Amino acid sequence: MRRRDTPMPWDRVTIPESCPQCGATAMASHVQRGASMGYAFSFECTVCRYQTMADGDMPPEDVRAVFLATSGTWELIHDTDDEKRPQLARFLVDDLGVERAAAVKLAKSRGATLTTGTRVEMEWLHRRLAAHGLTTDLRRVR
Repeated sequence: MRRRDTPMPWDRVTIPESCPQCGATAMASHVQRGASMGYAFSFECTVCRYQTMADGDMPPEDVRAVFLATSGTWELIHDTDDEKRPQLARFLVDDLGVERAAAVKLAKSRGATLTTGTRVEMEWLHRRLAAHGLTTDLRRVR
């Protein structure tokens, strides 16, 4: 059960886009939410009232770049105890696609950066790891 004092992370950016129906420029809303690492997009043209929305797992790379530019790049830092390092290495291989040798090396290096991304992505990974008893820290790098 989720505690009420630890809300799931989310972030929103608005980006001007051309209406596919009339060509007018309107603001599109892009939301990255960390409850299930989801992404949502909505657009409404103020001229012709064309509307569209979509959901997915991750934002397109150009939209992700806007999240990184507005909310910064964050890193997930290894702070897991020695006895849990094999479990951390497995997570890095299975969930993040890190090569096995690199995952073992990272798991042995307490204080190492495991990965970087948006604030929402890193908070989501931080929570997933914590659910398995693996300790990490978050830090904004830019």
